[in-house]
Amino acid sequence: MNFQSSTPNGPVIGQPYFRQALAYLLDQEAVIKGPLRGYGTLTVGPVGNTPVTEYLSPLLKSSNPFPFNPARAKSLLTSHGWKVIPHGFTTCVKPASCGAGINSGHRLVFNLPYVAGTSWIAQEMTRLQSNASLVGIKVNPRPESFGQVVEQAVGNCKVAKLPCNWDMANWGSGWLFGPDFAPTGETLFKCGAIANSGGYCNPLNDALINKTLTSDNLSFMYQWENFLATQLPVIFQPTAVYRLTEIANNLKGVTPQSPTLSIEPETWYFVKHSP
Repeated sequence: MNFQSSTPNGPVIGQPYFRQALAYLLDQEAVIKGPLRGYGTLTVGPVGNTPVTEYLSPLLKSSNPFPFNPARAKSLLTSHGWKVIPHGFTTCVKPASCGAGINSGHRLVFNLPYVAGTSWIAQEMTRLQSNASLVGIKVNPRPESFGQVVEQAVGNCKVAKLPCNWDMANWGSGWLFGPDFAPTGETLFKCGAIANSGGYCNPLNDALINKTLTSDNLSFMYQWENFLATQLPVIFQPTAVYRLTEIANNLKGVTPQSPTLSIEPETWYFVKHSP
């Protein structure tokens, strides 16, 4: 989601209620059961929930804030000044309720470039297009090469002095916390961070991140991720399995596997089976 978009949709993306409505329309469980054939897990916040670690908020460990719910998406839009026309064009009729910078008559129409060549992502985007149409949001998925997508939608466009004339994009992957690998969020979600591709900026979010950096008290980590899970600086998508591994019964030291997908044969060893 590009919070710095120079298109007329920029003010729409800046509205939390709109991002929440869109999150209700991306059916993660259906994508996992369908295109991913069960090989995937839900993503419900900025800290990965698979595998479960001490960094994961107990609230997000037990619930998904935005399960598939078109009725809830419709309610959010109508209560904020939009006339919802299923399978048509939902239009702002009360600008004061729609949000600052959104004009009367504005339609919810978005182009969505996504990385071509991965079957489950293509199907996910088609499903989102269909689900969004239930509440009159027109999403136009557009398959492009990985290079084309990241050229326009990776990296904070204002910080990098790049064109900001895009609304949303899907480059088909997630993110990696680094270089220290603690999932504290400062490199991805703080105001002005170069890896903050959408330019999300919220002073309260920055303050909560700062607490995670200056204290070992995990309650601050939980406060931050609970907040950001509902703020939706991105629309969270399922995490797909990146690698399936078959391991001989007598080969040890292979697991746990590296989250960066590297292999570490120096840790492997064979054991003899008893006769």
